[in-house]
Amino acid sequence: MAGSHLSQWRWSALRPPAHLHLVGVAGVGMSALAQVLLAQGFKVTGSDRHLDAGQSLPVLHKLRRAGVTLLPQNGSAIHPTTSAVVVSTAIEPANPDLAAAHSSGRPVIHRATMLAHLSLTATTLAVAGTAGKTTVTGMIGWALEQAGMDPTVVNGGAVLN
Repeated sequence: MAGSHLSQWRWSALRPPAHLHLVGVAGVGMSALAQVLLAQGFKVTGSDRHLDAGQSLPVLHKLRRAGVTLLPQNGSAIHPTTSAVVVSTAIEPANPDLAAAHSSGRPVIHRATMLAHLSLTATTLAVAGTAGKTTVTGMIGWALEQAGMDPTVVNGGAVLN
C-alpha cells in the first residue's frame, strides 16, 4: 500500500517544517501521531470523515487547539506545499484525499512506517501483546513523567493522566 518504499532522500526531505497531511486524523493513533509531528515542528493538516459529517468530536477540538488545520476530506487538502500524506489501514483506496495524493505524485506514507521512522530519532520503548497494551503504555508514560522525564507517548487509546 502506502509509501514504505520511500527512498532515503525522500525521508531526508521530510524534516520540520515540512507539511504533512494526515487522512483520518480523528482516529486515536492518527491524532496522537499528529500531535507528535506538531511537537517536532512539522506543519500538520488533517481530514476525517467525522469532520465532514459535522460531528463535533472532542479529539477534533483538541487537535485544533494544538495547531492542526482541519480540512474537508474531498481531495482539496492536497496542495503543492504538501510534502507527504500519511494514512492508516482504515483509509479506503477510494478516499478522495488519498486519490488526490496519488494523482499529484505526493508520497503516501503509512502510519506505521511514519512511526517507525520517528522512532529512529529517539530512545524508543514499544509495548506489544494481545491484551493490556494501552493500559501498560499509559502506566509507563505516567511513571516516566513522574520520574522527571519528558516522554512522548503514542498510544492506541485514550489515557486519562
